[in-house]
Amino acid sequence: MYIHGEFASTSGNIIKVEILTRGDRSVVREIGVEEDGILWQDDPVEINNEMNDTFDHLLRHSATIHISCSSFISDFYNTTCRDAIVNIRRNGKMVFAGFIEPLAFSQGFCEVWDDVDLHCIDAISALQYSNYLNIGQGGDTYDTATGKAGMRSMLDVLNDTIGKTAATLDISGDGYSLLYDGSKYNDKDNRWNVFSEIMVSELLFLGDSEDDIWTEDVVLEEIMKYLDLHITQEGTTFRIYAWETAKGNDGIEWRDIRSSGETKESTTRNITDITLDIADDDKSEIEIDESFNKLVLKCDTKTMDSIIESPLDESSLSSPFSGKQLYLTEYSSDGEGSKAFASFYDMMHEGTTDYDAASITDWYVWIMKHPQWTFRPEVVVTMDGEVCSPYSGENKRQNALPDRLGLYPGSAIIKMGKVVTKAKTNDNSPTSKVDMSSCMVISIHGNLSDNKDTTYPNEDVIKSWIPCAVYTGNKAGGVFSSADESVTNYVVISGNIVLSPIMKVTGEYKLLHDTEEWNNEFSAWWHKTVPSRTNKDGRYYTRKYWKTERPNDEPQWNESYASGLVPFTNEGPQNYKFNYCTIKDSSDKISKVAILACMLVIGDKCVVEKQIGETFFPEDVPGTGEGKITDYAWRPYKKREECANDNEYYSQSFTIGFNPKIGDYIIGQEYDIQNNISYRMNIDAEGTAIPIKSSDKLSGAVKFDILGPVNEVWNDVTRRHKIWFKREKWKEKDVSLLAHTDNIILKNFEVKLYSDSGGYESNNDDNDIIYMSDTDEGFSNVKDDLEFKLTSDLTSEERRQLGVSSGIYLSTPLLSSSGNGLLKIRDYNTGEEAKPEQLYINAHYDDCHVPRVTLKQNINDEECSVSLFGHYRHPAMNKEFWITGLGYNLKYDTANLTLREI
Repeated sequence: MYIHGEFASTSGNIIKVEILTRGDRSVVREIGVEEDGILWQDDPVEINNEMNDTFDHLLRHSATIHISCSSFISDFYNTTCRDAIVNIRRNGKMVFAGFIEPLAFSQGFCEVWDDVDLHCIDAISALQYSNYLNIGQGGDTYDTATGKAGMRSMLDVLNDTIGKTAATLDISGDGYSLLYDGSKYNDKDNRWNVFSEIMVSELLFLGDSEDDIWTEDVVLEEIMKYLDLHITQEGTTFRIYAWETAKGNDGIEWRDIRSSGETKESTTRNITDITLDIADDDKSEIEIDESFNKLVLKCDTKTMDSIIESPLDESSLSSPFSGKQLYLTEYSSDGEGSKAFASFYDMMHEGTTDYDAASITDWYVWIMKHPQWTFRPEVVVTMDGEVCSPYSGENKRQNALPDRLGLYPGSAIIKMGKVVTKAKTNDNSPTSKVDMSSCMVISIHGNLSDNKDTTYPNEDVIKSWIPCAVYTGNKAGGVFSSADESVTNYVVISGNIVLSPIMKVTGEYKLLHDTEEWNNEFSAWWHKTVPSRTNKDGRYYTRKYWKTERPNDEPQWNESYASGLVPFTNEGPQNYKFNYCTIKDSSDKISKVAILACMLVIGDKCVVEKQIGETFFPEDVPGTGEGKITDYAWRPYKKREECANDNEYYSQSFTIGFNPKIGDYIIGQEYDIQNNISYRMNIDAEGTAIPIKSSDKLSGAVKFDILGPVNEVWNDVTRRHKIWFKREKWKEKDVSLLAHTDNIILKNFEVKLYSDSGGYESNNDDNDIIYMSDTDEGFSNVKDDLEFKLTSDLTSEERRQLGVSSGIYLSTPLLSSSGNGLLKIRDYNTGEEAKPEQLYINAHYDDCHVPRVTLKQNINDEECSVSLFGHYRHPAMNKEFWITGLGYNLKYDTANLTLREI
């Protein structure tokens, strides 16, 4: 419905009101026409200033339209904010543009003509009803928005928040302007581009969950507060300015920051005496504003502890299946002699045995999924041709995925647990529970060949697996580089890793089970033992696989599978003992056996692991190939289409692995991921540390892929090609480690962030960043409820002065011209250069540490000439005032001024 009407003020100014509901003009009603059922009341329209105090940064206005209606008009009631647009013009100039307040309309039914008050809010107030980018309110879902989130300029954020609301604000179809006074700036040559220069992470606005998303008014308020600016709305013109600009005497040069930057408007200053000639009434209100002897500003820092969400984080894992199920039974009888053989026979034929070295181990599996990680495959075809989607939630054929991983390359997160039953035991109490633990399985299935031509997997096979696992989330995405070169931040990768050995069996379970008679002397299985860690003669060993339609069904023997997934049992063979590095040298010189290649991209840079002797600039430390701190560098990232070939693209990577000691086994032994962190580095962590320096200028969204297994060669020492999936030139007695590996198992995998704080250690457990003003000792009234959610970066010296350790904060804005966190900004009005927090504290302390007179005065505005930036003097008090708030009564041409003593 389109509703419009005009009336004349007492001095003849024409006031026009337009209301458009839901964009529908099919029904038109005119206010003031009795036949249309809507008339003006005696005092039709007033515009009110909604400011509370000078600590407000969003200077909101409301309007009230007083009409009388002869019937109920349902279009005045709206459930969403932008359903009903309201425009109010005076002599053709827009003086208010906004919306009818949602869920607030009421109308009486007592008279023929009932009085109705339409309460309207301006566009700035309307922002409170929308989440940032309308997430979950018709815009993207939370997960989609999180995946897209990145570093954006404050100008882009303003255009998305204000612009989205203001784009259709003018019913006549005209646009809006966003004027800025240039009071805060960084670029001396252009003090109006500060919003383009400063970038913020959208992840800060999205919070930790959908319930934590910032509303758009909070986003706008925090940006304004950080720069100590204020935004007000005059019709479809938005003005951003500092209080110091409003207090000042110089003219104001405004520029529309949405356009090319040309001067849009200039404001000249006038000082007007408040006399009986301009006063509208004698109802002046004079107050003394509250004053404070001290201001305390706390920074609500949003720390980034992890660079990605761990794929094994139990709090994030869920399962498409209703529970665990029995998957595998291992039968083991240690020894080579007749007792061990007989015991093994009995177990194969459901018999009993009291042989004390015999055991049966039941393995349970539970397939898990992580919302921010993807693995291969996502669809499985079983041996009987059935297509299964293990992550679909159908809760069927859970065993299909581990069956597939037991035959072909792939990856998955699986919870595993076991129940061990010893043949001879003194304890017959039942097992009360199965302890399950999560791990990432990357299946390899080497062929045990040491022939360079037949060894599997080869280069082509490894390349076809890329990537094994992909992080699709977006947990961190701010400023990662430190503020100065004395502080180094680190990405630290930790966890446990193992090359699980290929576990040979004495024979396939089905054949062993179905053969009724075994003759010790002539049996094919007599003396056919496999390695045992507890018996030098080995053990008789085999595996039986199970299947169920649903996890809670009774498990059935899966006769068609003899080679399903084999967990790392910690009881199988151990291969390739690390004894020495060179002839006649038994010292440990290996620091890293590379196992997995990874790609980590932050913003427009990626981690590259230097090859032996490689450098990137003249004074660079050459690479060692051993995973030392200096072996990692951040280099410009090139997308695949920007690279000449796959070799160039995948060389933008690094490897993770482990550091064996003398006597350790390369295959079949679980290791911590290599630690290259020394206690001298002043970070409380263990793992592979990748340094981030100030000069790296690292910021932006994070991309992390586990590309695949490294094609490592063993021959007393390990060797790998500079392109990780390629194999080094083959030498005599070389062994491909992957050819002897069944699976790579990752546990407790994490990628976290740390800082060395430039060697500084703080005793402040809270690590709060607090800025305080001077203190006036003449009285005590501390204002300590001030808070910033955007927080400036700190140099190491500043951290020492504030008593806080270094942190890597999502809340730190980026200065695009420097590529690092914002440290300082300039104030045009005061000439100061300091942190925004310091400028904020200084400005507000100067304003409110002494009592200030505030004056509310109604003055005549018949000429429509009252300016928000005019000054007024009260002759009786001999004080000059500036305007903090401005409202209107349009019927009586009255401007309602809220004034504050300069």
